Amino acid sequence: MRKQHFSVLVQDRGLPHGSLLKTVEHIVVENHRFLHQDFMRQPWSAPAAYRWMRYENPDPVSQLEEATSSLERLWKGALVSQPPFASGILKVAAQHEDEHLEEIAPLVRRLGLKRF
Repeated sequence: MRKQHFSVLVQDRGLPHGSLLKTVEHIVVENHRFLHQDFMRQPWSAPAAYRWMRYENPDPVSQLEEATSSLERLWKGALVSQPPFASGILKVAAQHEDEHLEEIAPLVRRLGLKRF
């Protein structure tokens, strides 16, 4: 995604969340919610998730990439600390992610993106 012109990433594509960037952003924010609210039982808010991603960075694509890597590390720790509980919530998070990735798959192919 980083190689695409920003206007391509933010263009409304008729997806439930509008643009490719907004859809990927939604996936990351919801994954953050599943981990913190559902697994860790911590208070959660979307603004907290955006602060966690340090979204004031002028390169939102790299921030989403960094956030995704961070979530992967956090989920690995969750799976070690409480395997059955974390597995159940992670399964729900993965289903949510898969649904949204299916929505954007045709667009990703049309844009020629190999990775997003």
